[in-house]
Amino acid sequence: MISKKSAVYLICLFGVMAAIFGFSSQKNDDSQTLSHAISDRVESVIEKNSTQTFETEEARTEYFKKLKDTLNTAVRKNAHAFLFAAFGLFAFLLFVQEGRCDYAAAIYTLLFGMLYASSDELHQRFVEARNGQFQDVCIDVFGVAAVLILIFFIRTARQKRHCKDGTKI
Repeated sequence: MISKKSAVYLICLFGVMAAIFGFSSQKNDDSQTLSHAISDRVESVIEKNSTQTFETEEARTEYFKKLKDTLNTAVRKNAHAFLFAAFGLFAFLLFVQEGRCDYAAAIYTLLFGMLYASSDELHQRFVEARNGQFQDVCIDVFGVAAVLILIFFIRTARQKRHCKDGTKI
């Protein structure tokens, strides 16, 4: 029988997996529209507050076009890492809740993350105007690894707050 905590973690994990699948199922234009909505706002604020001078209006336009493209790429890649960090968090918590030790849970989480990231990129090869990229698998796995490292830092810091006899410092 699955515990209530495990059920919550499983539901959250499936929710994140569904979100990843949903974003991957979007056509390229729809996906670009979503990321441009964020990067355009950031670029607009930067442009409005910029004190940089340009020799020509063409140079200014070209500069901000490159900035917008760079910001859009950053938004898209960070979205990959963030979603897979959430994936890693819930997968790790589920494995631990189901009785795996921290290190085994971390290894299972990384392997599960690699498998799901690879299948996500494979899925994108079948979506109109999308393509799977190995670079995105690496970014996805980085998101999983980053959250695992954060979990281990937090757990280590919490353990150091206790004296050997179990009292808090």
